[in-house]
Amino acid sequence: MNISITFKGETNQETSSELITLADLISEECGVSVGQEKQKPDPGVKDSGLTISLAIAGLALTAAQTAISAAQYWQSKRPQYVLSIYSEAGVYTLDNANREEVDRIIKIISSLPESNTQNIEIEIYRK
Repeated sequence: MNISITFKGETNQETSSELITLADLISEECGVSVGQEKQKPDPGVKDSGLTISLAIAGLALTAAQTAISAAQYWQSKRPQYVLSIYSEAGVYTLDNANREEVDRIIKIISSLPESNTQNIEIEIYRK
């Protein structure tokens, strides 16, 4: 299973730092490597080095569940952000969701045939 996490909106030093914090949390919780995509610099401009998205490849289902839980935990500590989770099961928005709601979403995604759960996208929006 692959998970991509993208910040939607203007990327700045704060949002880049927040994504790096999320990458570190997921890496610790899941024991996986989290790739970071950096913002491409404008022609003639020095590279800003801002992280704009994260990529996690080849997760087992339990690790994917942990990654979603870690993302929800991260968001719960940062109420200025909303998470939208896109999968074959549908689109789910987490805006200060409680643990039961997160567990319900994970259960729905987990119940899909594995061929349908190969890619999960999480988009982060600033309120």
